[in-house]
Amino acid sequence: MLRGPTFQGGVDAYDAGDYEMAAEIFRVLADEGNPKAQYNLGEMYANGRGVPQDNGEAVKWYRLAAEKHHAAAQHDLGAMYERGKGVPQDYAEAAEWFRLAAENGEAEAQYMLGIMYSLGEWSSRDYGIPQDKEEAAKWYRMAAEQGHADAQHSLGSMHEQGVGGLQSDSEAERWYRLAAEQGNTRAQIHLGKLLDNKIPRHRERGGLAKDFSTKWRLDQSKGNTNAGADGLRREIWIVDLSEDTRYQEAVKWYRLAAERGNAEAQYSLGWMYHRGKGVPQDYAEAAEWFRLAAENGDASAQETLGLMYEDGEKIPQDYEEAAKWYRMAAEQGRIFAQYDLGEMYYSGKGMARNFTNAYILFNLALGVEDARENRDLAAERLTPDQLAEAQRLSSQWEVGEPLPFQGD
Repeated sequence: MLRGPTFQGGVDAYDAGDYEMAAEIFRVLADEGNPKAQYNLGEMYANGRGVPQDNGEAVKWYRLAAEKHHAAAQHDLGAMYERGKGVPQDYAEAAEWFRLAAENGEAEAQYMLGIMYSLGEWSSRDYGIPQDKEEAAKWYRMAAEQGHADAQHSLGSMHEQGVGGLQSDSEAERWYRLAAEQGNTRAQIHLGKLLDNKIPRHRERGGLAKDFSTKWRLDQSKGNTNAGADGLRREIWIVDLSEDTRYQEAVKWYRLAAERGNAEAQYSLGWMYHRGKGVPQDYAEAAEWFRLAAENGDASAQETLGLMYEDGEKIPQDYEEAAKWYRMAAEQGRIFAQYDLGEMYYSGKGMARNFTNAYILFNLALGVEDARENRDLAAERLTPDQLAEAQRLSSQWEVGEPLPFQGD
């Protein structure tokens, strides 16, 4: 029979790995109404440590602690409602508990509330909260000031984008840096991009032997992923900050995220090597980082690697490899990859000429200059039946599906 169990005794037992003893101590204290013990017992039921895993019991103890204003219990009870664990799923109820926890100083709940206000009615989950960017910024800031890395990143992003009544590149850099130093991958990438203000957001064609004179182009392609909300494709550049130290620091943050397998960071690091910014220019090293990003599914990297192989730009020319990477990017909706692969089929570059496939690809890539003209040239090489079939296939294709090729 336990005599005078203490909360610290339960913590000590837990830390020593004696979960059953910890659960026994916390249960005695929880039955006496101790909210910290109630919360810990809920955690043990949620994780199945020292007791059988039981979400219903977890909810019971979370609720008892939450009703005594235990902030972490309020948050975790909200999470149970959000996930439908131990209780029926109820997003509005989850939001209420998150709000109570947030008002009680719980950083994770403050961050969650920031997300809810940021998305509002655009969320796929009905939290019953209207979109309010300024309110989102308020809650992100509260969590960020407690050291919450995701909130720091979100607050930095709001400053960079100029939403929620915020607009400051220096504040964006400050919050990104705080989050990046905690290992937040998204912050590391965004800090790198803020420091290196010349990474092309879509594709830098001029540096790879192909150049398009227009910077803005109406995009009419099916499934295009290069267009903004206004339907225009943009080559986005920010003010060039040429200080070597900033480029070097950008490389540092890209590398940290890239070595953790982040494809966007790998792609960005590849461009630093390609441009010789912050590191010695090294096209082979650039190609390796592009390859890693491409293998991780980054469509921009796949497209860039295809162009390097097609042009033999500082790496051995290989049309088969070019076509392989173009195809992967094209299937993700990259219109320049669709166009370039169409050119290869039209001209028979490294493959048998196939005017049906060329027509399909040019038709998908109508946002690219000359795509319409080239599509019509391909159409002249097709019979009426072949043309009708190519039109049908291209009209029915959806991003993410295999390209609707014939005879390939």
